[in-house]
Amino acid sequence: LLDEDTNALLRDAGLVHILSISGLHTALSVLLVLAMLRRAGLGARGLLVAGGALLLAFAAFVGHGASVWRACASLGVGLLARVFSRDVDPLAALAVSAALLVLAVPTLAFSAGFLLSVVATAGLVAAHPGVASGGRRPSALSRSLAASSGAYLATAPLLAALFGRLAPAA
Repeated sequence: LLDEDTNALLRDAGLVHILSISGLHTALSVLLVLAMLRRAGLGARGLLVAGGALLLAFAAFVGHGASVWRACASLGVGLLARVFSRDVDPLAALAVSAALLVLAVPTLAFSAGFLLSVVATAGLVAAHPGVASGGRRPSALSRSLAASSGAYLATAPLLAALFGRLAPAA
């Protein structure tokens, strides 16, 4: 709904993605409801069923974007892992969900939005600073910088190849 000049400015600055429905929106929306259901006493199987329904409803509501499907599939893999009492490794959940989505819809393998979503998420997760020796958690600033830097560095080659531009200030 933006005018073309504003859209061009955001695109040139590398910031147009902040207007998109993303995996963060998906996770926040769905996980908030799932947390309330868990507090109400719903078990892992009930959360899987409710979560699956919520994920499908959310994706239908916001319009089926590649990043939304990637986030929904990753959350679905995480919910399924919980049913089997397995820990959820974020990179493994991302890899399984991306593979399942490409198997279901092979054209996603050639979708710039899907590729950027998967690669940015992988960079964000891989760059997350671990707990330092002595049990100190990294500061909010260092976690934020690591996430942004990881996502940017992971997507930079793809952005350059697909669009012929990079915006390090973004």
